Amino acid sequence: MPVTDQTPQVVIVDNETNLNPLAITSGSATVSGSTSGFVVFGVTTAGTASYFKLDPSGNLFITGSDTSTQGPSGSNPWKVEFYSGSTQVGTTTTPIWVTGSTRVFGSLTPLTASTTTLTNVSSSTSNVTLVAANTARLGLIIYNDSNQTLTIKYGVTASATSMTLKLQADGYWEMPEPIYTGIISGLWSTANGFARITEST
Repeated sequence: MPVTDQTPQVVIVDNETNLNPLAITSGSATVSGSTSGFVVFGVTTAGTASYFKLDPSGNLFITGSDTSTQGPSGSNPWKVEFYSGSTQVGTTTTPIWVTGSTRVFGSLTPLTASTTTLTNVSSSTSNVTLVAANTARLGLIIYNDSNQTLTIKYGVTASATSMTLKLQADGYWEMPEPIYTGIISGLWSTANGFARITEST
């Protein structure tokens, strides 16, 4: 399908070899039984084409005709976003969960934190807030600098019967994944020492 102007265009074809256009009826594509996947081409205002391809096995490929280097090492990596309704997923607050087996081609860049906040919370036999809720939280470490047991709860008002874990005297705890971003409360069996807290964002 030649591009004759600079108006953005999209055409859906049966595969990247035959390039047979699919009929669009009532917002859906009519695909023949012999079709092996399909390709969606997009033409930019500059007249270059990019596309995503869904092969017969359900694998999604994204590519294009930009002559500059693509991917993590290039200056123009392809941007892919996923949405559930109006909510973007694949972020720290709405991660994408993968079940079954997954193959990764290339490399994955681990999520890293660039900022830490250190606080000291005095021990108390009544409930105290150890860490306020923080949607930007990427990690949390609590060191019980005390000779008494620290009871910790994900949520408000920790108690002997409403808790998440107990951290023994001189103990260290690092929050596991998935990272909880809500308020964290605690109390000690006897007031002694501090909770030394490091929060990464």
